[in-house]
Amino acid sequence: SQRLDNLDRQALRAIVDALLQHDPELEVFVLPLLPGGLGPGGAEILGDRAGQILAGMSDHWQASGLAAMELSQLVAVADDTFEQGELDDAVSGWLAITRAILTHYLDIRDEESEVAGIVEDCVDGLGRCLPHLEAPQQRRELLGELFDIYRWDTFEHGGFGMTEPALRVIRQQATAEERSWLASMVLDAVDSRAPDDWSGRQGRRHGGRLVIELLGQSLDDLGRLQVQARAGLWAEQVALLLKLGRRDEALRAAEQVDGWQLLQVAESLESAGLTDEAVALVWNHAAAVKPDAHRLRSWLDARGRPVSPAMERMGTAMGRMKYKIDIGTFETLCAMAEEVGRLAQALAHAETVVRLDRKGDQPVRVRLLARQGRFDEALALLEELPASGWKSAAVAVANAA
Repeated sequence: SQRLDNLDRQALRAIVDALLQHDPELEVFVLPLLPGGLGPGGAEILGDRAGQILAGMSDHWQASGLAAMELSQLVAVADDTFEQGELDDAVSGWLAITRAILTHYLDIRDEESEVAGIVEDCVDGLGRCLPHLEAPQQRRELLGELFDIYRWDTFEHGGFGMTEPALRVIRQQATAEERSWLASMVLDAVDSRAPDDWSGRQGRRHGGRLVIELLGQSLDDLGRLQVQARAGLWAEQVALLLKLGRRDEALRAAEQVDGWQLLQVAESLESAGLTDEAVALVWNHAAAVKPDAHRLRSWLDARGRPVSPAMERMGTAMGRMKYKIDIGTFETLCAMAEEVGRLAQALAHAETVVRLDRKGDQPVRVRLLARQGRFDEALALLEELPASGWKSAAVAVANAA
């Protein structure tokens, strides 16, 4: 250190150049020490380095921890830049690191969510910057970046734990006007996410609850009901409609619930004096037939409406089809469902299973389409079948027609 103190500027520069030539990765640590902080291109260097770290990760269970240690050093560079008062460069640095992580995240093994934790560190940094921004447009741009993290995590990828840090900053710092603006973007995300799987439904519900939270007292009962309908918050909508004395509408909304919300809705109906309607709702619901629906069956047993042995056999067939998709399991399921008058539920279950089947048993798909009355689609798919599977599938279509 004492020897460096005695060197002139040209000698110091020669040392730095030599170090960078030996290890170019040191550039990310040298930049914030220079006048002006990260400066032009500094954030890009941080993002590129973050991408290199993630792209070079192995599949070893400790790799995510090691990568997180390296990434935390990059975050520290942005932190130091913030401490120097270079807010714009600090924000750009944190965002560059975050974007690199989101770009690579699906390709890595984040064993203990260590890499996801780096996103939280970056978001915390962005939250520290927000109070220093006075121009409305600057604030919106930063809040929009936080919303993008939330949307990526909740709506696009099912949740890796990056949502709450972004929402924490929004909850603590967004003004009423900004909350209204963010709520409109969340609603757009809700509308764009199809409720065709568990992840999609959960994302929509999370978004709906967030909209209601963001709008708070500015949202009246009518507005709340509209948000609940758009987001598939049927349990909450049933409870609100019952509170408002709109029983017929509550019963119609109850018909929309899936198995995850079923007992909650049934108990709301029961509390409102609609016990018979609650029992009928659960008993007629497809979820009550499934082989793992122990809580639903216990609830029905306690109210004197047990599931019949024939329904239990149908449930077993539904469970079997999840693991073995072939003509035999499909036809067995249909036969058992017809016995108890639940063919539509069986076909809906089969459609979900077949859609998720990677092997794609085409003869089963043809039969399913024919059973659903979608003959044009069945015939179109029939033409694509090999000769070995064509004849029996064609007979199935003809019989259904």
